[in-house]
Amino acid sequence: MMVRCKFKLMQVTEQLPSATWDAKFMAVYGDENNAFWHATPSGELVARTVTHMPFTIGQDYYLHITPVV
Repeated sequence: MMVRCKFKLMQVTEQLPSATWDAKFMAVYGDENNAFWHATPSGELVARTVTHMPFTIGQDYYLHITPVV
């Protein structure tokens, strides 16, 4: 089984002194995202990395969740 979620990047923050980056994504909602709203009504994802992520604030991104077998 695979679940496809749609998130919007809201914020990218450098974490000092650890020199890591946090990217905060929020689940999408609204008329153009109605199908995703019903599947993922709310949610937040924060991803941390040691390099600056090449993402654009305000851009939508898909997240695919699949089980590890």
